[in-house]
Amino acid sequence: MKWSLIAVTLTSLFCPPVMAAVNIYGPGGMTCARYTQSPDSDKDDFKYWGLGYISGINSMKNLDIVRGKDQASMFQWIDNYCKSNPQSTYNGAVDSLIIEINKLQVPSS
Repeated sequence: MKWSLIAVTLTSLFCPPVMAAVNIYGPGGMTCARYTQSPDSDKDDFKYWGLGYISGINSMKNLDIVRGKDQASMFQWIDNYCKSNPQSTYNGAVDSLIIEINKLQVPSS
């Protein structure tokens, strides 16, 4: 029994966690290439999805994950990201925006 517990503990320490598949609904699951090639009127669907995604995280975490950034600058960043990363999903672009904003805001030690 003791050895079984040690084996399980060691296995959990050295094996990477398995990421569960996540279903992304709506435009967030589409590629950046599709976003970039969409007419402006269709890009609104992507943008509303992104704002809802950010708002959902804010609500769950009870904080402002984009730290008060204005929407125009966020969508400009996403536009540039998607042009440079057409294979990424739109969800990946929004996640990268969130990471970038928070990376810039972390005080250096």
